[in-house]
Amino acid sequence: MTGATARLQLYSGPLSMFGAKAEIAILEKGLAYDLTMVPFEMKRLYEPKHPEVLRINPKRQVPVLIHDGVEIFDSTQIFEYLEDLRPQPALWPVGVPARARARLLEHKSDEVYFPHIVKLMGLQAAQDDPAAIAARDAAARYYGDMEEVLGSGEYLAGAYSYTDIAFYMAQIFGARMGAPMTDATPHLLQWRERVGARPAWPSAPPTQPRWRSSGRRGRRLFLRPAGARPRGRAWNRSRRTAHAPRRSRCSRWSARSRRRPVRARPAAGPPPDCRRCPCRFACGLRAHRGRARAGGSRATWRARRRPGWHGAARSAPRPPTVRARAASRAGRG
Repeated sequence: MTGATARLQLYSGPLSMFGAKAEIAILEKGLAYDLTMVPFEMKRLYEPKHPEVLRINPKRQVPVLIHDGVEIFDSTQIFEYLEDLRPQPALWPVGVPARARARLLEHKSDEVYFPHIVKLMGLQAAQDDPAAIAARDAAARYYGDMEEVLGSGEYLAGAYSYTDIAFYMAQIFGARMGAPMTDATPHLLQWRERVGARPAWPSAPPTQPRWRSSGRRGRRLFLRPAGARPRGRAWNRSRRTAHAPRRSRCSRWSARSRRRPVRARPAAGPPPDCRRCPCRFACGLRAHRGRARAGGSRATWRARRRPGWHGAARSAPRPPTVRARAASRAGRG
């Protein structure tokens, strides 16, 4: 394949703001790419590191881009490579001064604003800590500076550019870490809505991206199209809880017979498999409670689970109760 037709290979992470920047830029350019999400877990974070990331980036961080023999890292360097690879649509302004200002704003978003958000990430359990308060104040001052830079324009550097991509992603993390934009920057709020409405951006609320990381592989969900159904263990568990039919057996019976089909409970009467339930109606299931009252105490049914009762347990006579024994003695006397 030639450089113009070869697919890009991007390595990113579920919680990587810089990887998200690179992915959005690729989508804006309309380039074909394959995304590899490096392993991520909340306990171990990004350990162990992906071998390709270790091989290419001495800093051991994502994003990493491979394309037609070219291997680069750092989101800003990826911006530059994409601009040279496909000049149209242009994502840097025209003219040397305008382009220099746009690059400076993109750099300030990464190196001036985002370090305060990184500090807040480690202080989520101590919101009243002086360091957290100082970080939020610094973020608010930066929002004020960007309000002045934006003015009445549509985008930060005149036309839509990598500057907007960088700051949009950074402020998403800022909002999640407790330093959101406020009504003190109305033009910036309008800018956020304008950028979030672009086709390459998600339709989810821009200040509340959703993330999922599952075991050995994590995926970013803020790029999910509108109306897409979530997936994952937690979603499947909630779906079973909310939509599964009422089971005809108690939990003990179903746990011992996973392969048996689970049927819906009939409209009236006890479940059809009550007689075969190994708990002998001592499980607490509503229909079982009624059968326990009608056919003996729960202790009696528990006793019948002893070896030797088996299927003949139901036809065997029940042990006499205390009242029956007392009546028998009174009759003999």
